[in-house]
Amino acid sequence: MKKRNLHLETLTNPGTKKRGAYIINEFELLKSKKEAIYENITFSYVTITEIKRELSEVKAIGEVIPQQVEIFIEQIVDTITNNKRHSYLDLSTVVDTEGYYKSILCTIKGSQLKNLYRQHGATLFNYNIRGWLGENDINKKVRKTLEDEPEKFYFYNNGISAICTDYEPVLDQAENLSKINFKNFQIINGAQTTTTIGKFRDDSKLSKVRVLLKITKTESLKKEKKGLNKNIIMFNNSQTVIKASDFRSNDEIQSFLSSQLSLYTYKGSNPYKQVIYLAKRAKIDSKKKDKLYVTIDTLARILYVFNNDPILIFKGTRSLFDTDENTGKYWTVFGEENKEVSYFTPAKMNEVVGIIFLWTKLEEILKRAVQEKRLMGKEKTIDYQALLAKWHFLWAYSEIIHKLYSDQKPVIWKKLIDSKNLDTKDNFIELWFRRIYRTVAEVIEDNYQKDKTEKEQQSQTGDEEDVQGFNFKNWLRNQSAFDVLKTRFRRIDKDDYPL
Repeated sequence: MKKRNLHLETLTNPGTKKRGAYIINEFELLKSKKEAIYENITFSYVTITEIKRELSEVKAIGEVIPQQVEIFIEQIVDTITNNKRHSYLDLSTVVDTEGYYKSILCTIKGSQLKNLYRQHGATLFNYNIRGWLGENDINKKVRKTLEDEPEKFYFYNNGISAICTDYEPVLDQAENLSKINFKNFQIINGAQTTTTIGKFRDDSKLSKVRVLLKITKTESLKKEKKGLNKNIIMFNNSQTVIKASDFRSNDEIQSFLSSQLSLYTYKGSNPYKQVIYLAKRAKIDSKKKDKLYVTIDTLARILYVFNNDPILIFKGTRSLFDTDENTGKYWTVFGEENKEVSYFTPAKMNEVVGIIFLWTKLEEILKRAVQEKRLMGKEKTIDYQALLAKWHFLWAYSEIIHKLYSDQKPVIWKKLIDSKNLDTKDNFIELWFRRIYRTVAEVIEDNYQKDKTEKEQQSQTGDEEDVQGFNFKNWLRNQSAFDVLKTRFRRIDKDDYPL
């Protein structure tokens, strides 16, 4: 899902600076609360001037595209020949030997790209499948690079792809190439980079920025809508979506886990299953029944929930792969005492594997129970909904282990790793499940009855304020509802949960 940007409120004429500061502070408080709830939405404070500018850019969509765009070509020093040359490369004879299409590469200064955007605005992107996506996480990082490391922007950015119908080199008085004029110029990949630079205010830093620009000359845009242009636009915007976990896949701890987890075998099913850890995304062969595939995303969720709580999982998991010491949870999950590590001790590895096997068996039990309820036609019952709270179940197991068997954890991990009776009905995971299931269902039932009573009372009093009925999805992510569940596990004993 693409991240959306919403304006919480448009404020005009705030009056005094003091009043304006107060409003902004109030906005920031509201923003932090809302963004904690809605993972795929960001909120921004905007003035009426910015609203008008965005409106004019939206209106520009569909208008005629820029018929004439000029890009100035820099003089650079060739480090091989030590001679001066232009930062321009004509690849036409390489990519198209028949000479039908032309393609060039060049660099463009950040300050020049800003001027291009200020001059033409959103009309530069009329053939792009995306416009400006707002201040999302990616664009914030682009802006941060402009602010902190403008001279390194070229290395961090993929560059811009554009198309045109024709171009003409322009020479200066000394017969040196000074600029290139492009006809019907369109940026078909790079709208976010261009707009972020176009909105950046510090021109001194933009003068240090260099952006790679690839431009392809095709036939008339109108004639090419179903031909080359269409394919260029489609394929330039068809990259695989990058997930937060992808950036961590090459970490030393992930390489360590990849090598070590393959040494373990899950014995809770027939046939036994060799553990395959996927730190990097790869296609899983579901036909291989003797393999237990564990992805980096799944392992992060399992370890976080087991040692913390399930609520974060429903609010979004990006923080699980954030290494920031203040906001990130990565080293909480894959480190030791929230510190970076490159490997786990044997004892820690047993704990990790034990938790994986506990989760695997729990998922098998839940899947079987869900199928039984479906066969009985009970999909709309609380007993069925309770089975969908799988992360709450995992947390409940951890709560029991931490409270009743904290001194026996190594024994439990070894039992989970080595035991061959996990596939029987009398293993401790099955025995605990029945009571945990009953507790979760009771808490949901209490919540449902409470909401029902409140709605009935409100209807009787004629209160016009609408009170929503019980919403199971909201219950899953609600901290107060989870706190109620936690109180049910404050008084537990080993008679209820024998090992």
